[in-house]
Amino acid sequence: MTWKRHLGGYATVGLLQWLLEYGAMVGLSAWILPVPQANVIGRMLGASVGFWLNGRITFKGEGRHLSRVAFLRFVLMFISLTILNTALVTAVHAYSDLRMTWAIKPLLDALTGTIGFLLSRHWVYSARSRV
Repeated sequence: MTWKRHLGGYATVGLLQWLLEYGAMVGLSAWILPVPQANVIGRMLGASVGFWLNGRITFKGEGRHLSRVAFLRFVLMFISLTILNTALVTAVHAYSDLRMTWAIKPLLDALTGTIGFLLSRHWVYSARSRV
């Protein structure tokens, strides 16, 4: 598949993921949880949808499919990007108020989303992950 098709599918699935993630993070951090914990829970909600949709829709075909190897790679990528994203969100929150943190978070999500796209396309859902 082409970059254009993969990028379009990833952006569509990513928007759904992001709406779940961002909504959960804002809601939880506004009402009951500190920013880092709210961010991790939000990312977990988004990831629970993203792995399946990206595997079934975005990166489907050309020998690519969901597998145990793809899932393990996804988990490793998710943990790494969640640590990075949460560290960045926490750093922003340390130097600003909650509303500014909410405003900056989409930019940080775009950064980790771009890294996630490249890792997903070339590693997580690669045709080589067939076990």
